[in-house]
Amino acid sequence: MFLQVVAAVIRGHQNTILISKRKNNSHQGGLWEFPGGKVEQGETPLDALKREIDEELGITVSEARPLIKVHHHYSDKSVCLDVWEVTVYDGDSFEDVDGVLKGREGQTVEWVSLDEMNARPFPEANHPILKAVALPSHYTITPDFTCSEPSIDELNKFILSLRTCIESGSTLIQFRAPTLNKNNYLNVAKEALKHCHELGAKLILNGEVALLDQLEADGIHLSSRQMMTFSTGSISVRPIAPNLWLGASCH
Repeated sequence: MFLQVVAAVIRGHQNTILISKRKNNSHQGGLWEFPGGKVEQGETPLDALKREIDEELGITVSEARPLIKVHHHYSDKSVCLDVWEVTVYDGDSFEDVDGVLKGREGQTVEWVSLDEMNARPFPEANHPILKAVALPSHYTITPDFTCSEPSIDELNKFILSLRTCIESGSTLIQFRAPTLNKNNYLNVAKEALKHCHELGAKLILNGEVALLDQLEADGIHLSSRQMMTFSTGSISVRPIAPNLWLGASCH
């Protein structure tokens, strides 16, 4: 049986995230975590989240949305982490003890950047949450071309549109162009990747995993058919490196 636990992703100024340190005498003591706690009998996950965040941090959660659910087996227990992104809240004044911020239960809390957060030790069950937190709220998929060999004018319009999209705030782009033949797809993808990285965005290819052998993009998006080729029964094998983004259509 899984222990039902809720956790909160609370964002602060300059895209910092609030994390807390588990007390040394607790399960997974000394590691960092996203604040939260157990769901009590009769509670909804959102009610539990609001209660726990108030008890631990003195923060009143007004609005939150589901982010990710994680099922994880430790050697001594199994947990289901129901993680919510808090979108509206009030109160973030913590006690300062010897220059260290403390929550209501005496736990150390910190506002950290994404890079700082990924450098901290977290319980193993939290690792998928770290990935989910790094994802932007919007994911842009490019429109297709009109033919397998687009004109220079169409290519220029595509690059201009891509740059405009990134400059408007999109940081994760999937290059989907099924009409292009393989060579043209790779040529356009190479140019798109250059502009994405120049402007601080990531580019994910769409197609076979082997495309990543020819272009060092930031990840790959697979069709459901392609995804199933990496599964045998209930066992799935990740076909790309863990530092790359992997997406799949699940129609």
